[in-house]
Amino acid sequence: MDLAQNALGDVLNDGAHQYLYDAEGRTCAVYTNPVAGISTMTGYLYDADGTRIAKGSITAWSCDPAQNGFQTTNDYILGLGGEQLTEMGMGGTVPSGATTTGLVWQHANIWSGGKLLGTYDNDGLHFYLDDPLGTRRAQTNFAGVLEQTCQSLPYGDALTCVSQPDTGGNLSPYIASLTAPTEHHFTGKERDAESGNDYFEARYYSSSMGRWISPDWSIKEEPVPYAKLDDPQTLNLYAYVMNNPLARLDLDGHYTCRGSSEDCAGFVTALNMARVAMKHFGPESDQAREIQGVLDFYGSDTTKNKVFVSFGKLSKGTAGITSYDAKGNIRIKFDLAQIHASTKGFMAGTYLTERAGIAIHEGTHGSDERKMGHGISNRHEEMKSERHAYRTESYVNEGFSIPTPSGLWSGDWSGADFEKNRSAAIEAGATASTNEACKKGCKP
Repeated sequence: MDLAQNALGDVLNDGAHQYLYDAEGRTCAVYTNPVAGISTMTGYLYDADGTRIAKGSITAWSCDPAQNGFQTTNDYILGLGGEQLTEMGMGGTVPSGATTTGLVWQHANIWSGGKLLGTYDNDGLHFYLDDPLGTRRAQTNFAGVLEQTCQSLPYGDALTCVSQPDTGGNLSPYIASLTAPTEHHFTGKERDAESGNDYFEARYYSSSMGRWISPDWSIKEEPVPYAKLDDPQTLNLYAYVMNNPLARLDLDGHYTCRGSSEDCAGFVTALNMARVAMKHFGPESDQAREIQGVLDFYGSDTTKNKVFVSFGKLSKGTAGITSYDAKGNIRIKFDLAQIHASTKGFMAGTYLTERAGIAIHEGTHGSDERKMGHGISNRHEEMKSERHAYRTESYVNEGFSIPTPSGLWSGDWSGADFEKNRSAAIEAGATASTNEACKKGCKP
């Protein structure tokens, strides 16, 4: 298939649809002919962070809502990590007594750790059973009764969902539907009915072609973004997970994650939570700069910037660990079970904020080691980095104003004693961690 592209490599025509891009390189409009002789144009709106917040019909081929006649058909209410919590749309059941004939509630999605667990719509509550990569394979009602099964090919194409009859032999309302109760299917991403493409936040993926409709990009200008010259597969800026969709997944259109879909999505949520915590401080504050420095260290690609994140069992009392090897690779491992156990007895939501704090803590170690150009080699370096890590973690805790197991922030601290109490907690934590790291011996 010959694909028409613009000078930046974005697909303009895939043989079935035409695409338009805004100044930021985001797909802003799709033109299609769903029925012979009838054409439709759909426009997309994004917020300041580049996350899609609405779609609608347009009457002119333009990205500018003031010129293209944009009329909203779907509005999205987003969570802290950019996930779709609620969708408002045209059609559906208008609540009794409503005075509007515009957008009405369509459904609300239930998320945990970045993973879509279920959806509540006008037909009730539905739960999903996914494969290891996060693609929906079955759907049940609130009581666990099977409503629908779905299957697709490795690249997400040929998606088919089949309704299951109830005990009376009646089919559920979800018969071969890709839009009910929610449009999220392949690896948990939303599939657009107007194009058949999946929305991956940074760009759009075409399952029918098994590739992206735009080349990969990075905030930092690079000749070939995220490429590893010793791995030719990474030189293809349109390839989906290096052409290995059975073992890998892409969380946001930038990088390849080697963990499970739930663990990797939870890590992305943790970093997004840290960004939320930053908003408690001024953008030019020392606290915000420290947190942002760690976020910059992680970047948007955890496999091609020599930072490798993984998950697994660690020694008792160790929630995360960071190491630096001779090739400059930084490996960070988290024990999610220990993090979860440590938050028992605390208020709801503490597990998420604790994951954010620990992600920033370990990222601080990684950032310190990268700046030094070597791994921590003596007790002095260990203690210095631990103090830095605990302090940055304490800023995340303060940003949420939620007490955590680490004891690095408390709402009871006030006045002149605030920094005194913080410093004491940091010193206690740094000393304990340094003693643990050096229990087998450390150079002074």
